[in-house]
Amino acid sequence: MRDRSKIRIFFAMTAIGLALAAARCADRPAEREAAGPSVVPAPLRLEARPGAFTIGPATKIVIARSQAGLRSEASYLKELFARTTGFDLAIEEAAGSGEEASAPPGSIVLGIGDLEARLGDEG
Repeated sequence: MRDRSKIRIFFAMTAIGLALAAARCADRPAEREAAGPSVVPAPLRLEARPGAFTIGPATKIVIARSQAGLRSEASYLKELFARTTGFDLAIEEAAGSGEEASAPPGSIVLGIGDLEARLGDEG
């Protein structure tokens, strides 16, 4: 009988621990939402807009022609999406520069802003 009591106590304590852990985890999304999305490395600028962005087979990764050096980063992103979603996203070059590249709605735009202008004389 003693062993059964110990087992019951063990399971009761485990259930209480799991309930507390679940309650704590339930609070975390609100904290993350208030802090913004977790992106590494942190982008210089992130615009939250109303609505949703859904990545699908028609989504394109767009880079500016003037920043064709980002093709390797775009290829890496394409590989990640292929492995995790199975989507073979197209990579396209567009007119414009960096953040200003013209892209169809629903596209992922990769760009590097003018860092020299932001850094000033000391660069």
